[in-house]
Formats: sequence, C-alpha cells, structure tokens
Amino acid sequence: MPGSVEYRCRYAVYRPSIAAFVLLAGIGGFVFARAPNAALLALGRFIIGFGVGVVYVAAMRILADWYRPDEMATYSGILLAVGNIGALISTTPLVILMEHIGWRHSFGVVAGLTVLAGVMTYKVIRNKPAELGFPAPRDRSGQSRVSAVRSVSFAAAVKAVFGHKPFYLLGLLLFSYYGSFMGVGSLWAGPYLQNIYGMSGQAAGNILMMFPLGMVIGCPLAGYLSNKVLKSRRTVLLWGCILHISCYVPFIFFTDQMPELMLYGLFFWYGLSGGPFVSCFACAREMYRAQFVGTAVGALNIFLFGGGAFYQYVMGLVIRWYPLLSPGVYSVAAYRAAFLVPACGLLLGISAFAFFREDPG
Repeated sequence: MPGSVEYRCRYAVYRPSIAAFVLLAGIGGFVFARAPNAALLALGRFIIGFGVGVVYVAAMRILADWYRPDEMATYSGILLAVGNIGALISTTPLVILMEHIGWRHSFGVVAGLTVLAGVMTYKVIRNKPAELGFPAPRDRSGQSRVSAVRSVSFAAAVKAVFGHKPFYLLGLLLFSYYGSFMGVGSLWAGPYLQNIYGMSGQAAGNILMMFPLGMVIGCPLAGYLSNKVLKSRRTVLLWGCILHISCYVPFIFFTDQMPELMLYGLFFWYGLSGGPFVSCFACAREMYRAQFVGTAVGALNIFLFGGGAFYQYVMGLVIRWYPLLSPGVYSVAAYRAAFLVPACGLLLGISAFAFFREDPG
C-alpha cells in the first residue's frame, strides 16, 4: 500500500540515528574526560547532552513500530527503567571508581562504554519487525499499524501537535514532574545531604542511589498499571504526581530532622513515585494520529528538558539568596525554601492536568 511505503521510507533512519548520536555522546565523554579547562568541560557536557537528547525520541518511535498502543506505556517504562540502571551506577559505584582511578579515567571508561553501546545499537537494533521477518503489530481492531499511516509534512505535523490545547496541559505536568527530578534528585540532593547532614560524598551517594533504584521499579510498574490495570494514562499520571508531591512534606517540614534510615526510604519513594511520569509519552502517542506521533513525542521533550533546566537554575537562585555559613555550605532555611519551588510547581501542574481529557487530536 502507498501509505506503508511512505511510512517505511520516512522512519528508516531511526536505528542509525540512535547509533550516531550515542557515538557522539561517547565522543563528548572523551572531550570531558580530557578537558584541560572549564570551556572544554562545558563543550564536552554540551556534546553529551546533544547526543543523548535525540536517543529517547528515536527509541520511542521504534517502540511504536514494534508494539501495540496498549503495550506502549509498559515498554516505555521498561526503557526508562534500564536507563535508570545507568543512573544507579552513576552514584556510589562511580564515586568508588573515581577514588581508585581518578575522575578523568572514570569518565574515560564511561565514554568508552558509550561508544561500544553506539556500535551495538547499530548492529542489533532493527527499525521494524519486518526487518527480522516478523509481522507488524496490530491494534485492537486488528489493523496493521504500518498500513494505517500516511505521510505528512513536518509543518503539518507541528501545526497538529501544537494546535491541540490538551497537549499544553500534559506538557505543563511533565515540565514540573520531570523538572523536579533534575532539580532535586540530579543536582541539589547531593549538596543538601552533605551541607545539612554533614555526609561524605560516598555516604550521600549511597542514599542518592535509592532514587534511581526506585525509578527502576516505578517506571515499568506505572506502565503496567497504565496498560493493564487502570487502562488510563491520565489516572496514572495524576495520582502518580499527587503521590510524588508527598515527598516534599519531609523535605520542607523536617529538612534537618530525618534519621538516616528515613532518608534512604524518602529517596526510594522519590524515585518510585516519580516513575509514572513515563506515561506522558504513551499519553502523547494516543492523543494524535499515527502520522504525528514522532513530532508529538519530540515536542514533549521540550517541556521535559525545559523543566529540568528551569528547576535546577531557580532552586540554585533561591539557595544562593541566603548567606553562606561557610565556603560552599548553605543553611537549613536555604534548602527549605528551595524545596518549595518544585513543590509549588507540582501543585500547579496537577491543577492544570486535572482539566486534561484523553481525547485524540
């Protein structure tokens, strides 16, 4: 059928795209590891970010070709869970490795593994089941996902995605939901544990390891609940975000009063309750006809990365507004105020998303 031919030609580049950009991220890792000054360190970070920024969108497009719509949340959750295993390794295990061989050699090892992953990606991954002789997945009506697609221009896809008002409600929720991970879990949690509880880097890393561990469980669990139990992306996202905001109660009201065991549990719950954010992508996929799926998922990443940058920066501004107690050490009041930023953002996202309806665009 003409539609299926257009579909194959249009999306045949996803496997080499993933491989190429993973390789680019590996090159960025080598630049970072060998950088003699701050400018090249920043360049290395930029190359890494540019490389990995493409991977998830392309991976979601491949998943869309391999699995039925009612399986997408589950498999995208598994994809995120595997990604968080990498985040898990970047906590205490990376700290221990750096203590033994230094940070430059450690990042060199990571860069080498990234290059290897890029090569394996090109060798192993296939864009479609047909490339291995398997039939295309079918939706509940029995229609092939491939034959249902018609090619559209990029401009038409952008207009369809951004012209659908519920997309902004979903984007606003993701902005704060994922943004809080980047603001707290990926940046300010480490200084918080070291400043307020006087922990060493390794002791803080042991606790921070619970955050990605929770997500390793939470992402696929949320996908399974979304697909097989509740059968609703909206319900999983809304209640997941409500549960996630409960993490900020001890952060704000018991900032410096939590025993170590409670901190372990809190960061595990932070990751576990954060897992439902992965359903955003399955939700975006179902909001639009198949022609617009790649554009919708890509556009949603604007909110994802924008939220991460926003909360990291604004929390830093709030913390730095308070006077230093000693070089590099801020007060309990500084961190308490900083934790209010993502908490308020999550409340705003939940309030907006309450008006969201799962209607296709």
